[in-house]
Amino acid sequence: MVTRWKNFLLGFVVGLILVMGVVYREKIIDLFQNKKTVPETINVTIPTIIDGELVLPKVATPAPTVAPKSGLGVVSANIIGIFSEEKLSGIRIVGETLAYGEKTVEQFSSVVKFLDKDGKTLAQKIAHLTSGFEFFGLRSGEKTYYDVTVDNPPTADRLEVTLNPIYAEKELELSNLKVASSSVETKFADYSSGASGSASQKVAYYLVSGAIENSLSDPVVDVTIYSWAKDKDGKVFTFARQDFKNDLLPAGEKIDFKLILLPMKIDAKFASFETAVWGKRYKIGG
Repeated sequence: MVTRWKNFLLGFVVGLILVMGVVYREKIIDLFQNKKTVPETINVTIPTIIDGELVLPKVATPAPTVAPKSGLGVVSANIIGIFSEEKLSGIRIVGETLAYGEKTVEQFSSVVKFLDKDGKTLAQKIAHLTSGFEFFGLRSGEKTYYDVTVDNPPTADRLEVTLNPIYAEKELELSNLKVASSSVETKFADYSSGASGSASQKVAYYLVSGAIENSLSDPVVDVTIYSWAKDKDGKVFTFARQDFKNDLLPAGEKIDFKLILLPMKIDAKFASFETAVWGKRYKIGG
């Protein structure tokens, strides 16, 4: 049974990596054929592919000198290209956000500002939540990751990301729960580009496991867990979600979780990870 589970897991991971290969094929082919990678010192003003590497404008979101009285702060931002028929059709911006002030944030909208090298605004576009990502709300001091997409982005020298909060008028339906324990283990899967004479390479992915605890006085249902990993610069480069939609978790009890995090940027180096969990109060007997 253990061997069968390991084979299933390995097949699942390799399958997802192959799917990633369709989206990032130029980047993956470049990496696994040992071509020269683009130096980090190269700066571009528009999304550019150099030697198979996608080079994008710098994402710059200046930290406020004074913390806002309320709202959502953009802790970090990382940019990922979306391609359609070899052309850049959009960008995903992922990162962490932190709630400030006394008000509870129920939802947010996002505006991305595109600027030139002198800081002049060239365009502003509304970003939408990326398919599969849900924002469950944050109270003051709570943090989570965000994932938004901008379609047909204009060219620019740098970007600024703003998350505009929508405040809750009543108690949130989903409540932040306690992460009782969590740990991460680096795993490797064999990958071959399929090119003639190319050798199999090791691709890193991450297994986050642990337990969450219902810290509320009521049972909870619809438990959802997010885990995300960051590089040395604090930028989010991989995340995963696990749902327990059919479980009723009594007050004070725990449930185990296990998530597989596949890097969205293959050359990103793991430095740290975080986990957050939400659940819906369920009052038995009214």
